[in-house]
Amino acid sequence: MSTEVRALIVDDEAAARRGVRLLLEEDPQVEVVAEAASAEEAVEAVHSEEPDLLFLDIQLGERDGFSVLEEVDEERMPLVVFATAYDRYAMQAFELHAVDYLLKPFSDERFGQALARAKGRLREVEMKDIREQMSRLLNEIEGSRSEASRPDAAAEEETPVGRGEGEEGGSHLKRIMVRSASKVQFVEVDRVDWIEAAGDYVRLHVGDRSHLHRETMYRLAKRLDPSEFVRIHRSAIVRLDRIDAVRFDERGGHHVVLTDGTEHSLSRSGRQRLEEALGEGL
Repeated sequence: MSTEVRALIVDDEAAARRGVRLLLEEDPQVEVVAEAASAEEAVEAVHSEEPDLLFLDIQLGERDGFSVLEEVDEERMPLVVFATAYDRYAMQAFELHAVDYLLKPFSDERFGQALARAKGRLREVEMKDIREQMSRLLNEIEGSRSEASRPDAAAEEETPVGRGEGEEGGSHLKRIMVRSASKVQFVEVDRVDWIEAAGDYVRLHVGDRSHLHRETMYRLAKRLDPSEFVRIHRSAIVRLDRIDAVRFDERGGHHVVLTDGTEHSLSRSGRQRLEEALGEGL
């Protein structure tokens, strides 16, 4: 590889960051452009330094490494090698097509294998293609995590979406037909409070009930009426008339509170979409 690999190290433990840096400095083709100790610092560093490769700890205090990727601009998405002391996140990481997953404590040899794999990927594919692939897969982050805790999720299946009578192709959805083991149920779209990403599925929240529907968030978002629904986060679409408040936390984060009491993170791009839908700034 003729050019250097620009690497960013993210870990909330200084000793862990130092260990990764020392290993990377042994490779003359790698330049460590920055370190970050928190999710907020990591997002800022990705945007300012535009690294090719991100060594990302999953446990970052009150937040996690997945949340870092949710806030990174799509055009700046680097390759990712996850690192954690817990193996329960491996499935989510590989579902995101991570380059590798390092389980702490890892050996120098194991780290070298991960770095070699990342460098090989950089040789094979233009970074623009990698970023586009990662940004598509990021839509499934929250769903991958939530579905891992729902053993009964696969019991439901979905049939193709139905449209209201008399509507022409391209019109906004009026109802969704959901199939379970015992029945086919029609869910009226105007009864849906919010929609949650669930891997290749979405979960429709209707009052105190929910329905699993086999359609990606990206595809469903395009089929909903933008005057009624807004995507506030990669993992959540909410109905505008169900929004009760927008809460600001001490770290500058924004959270949408619905009338049923549920609270959802508001991403930077989600805030822009919400402000456009409301016709005014927050």
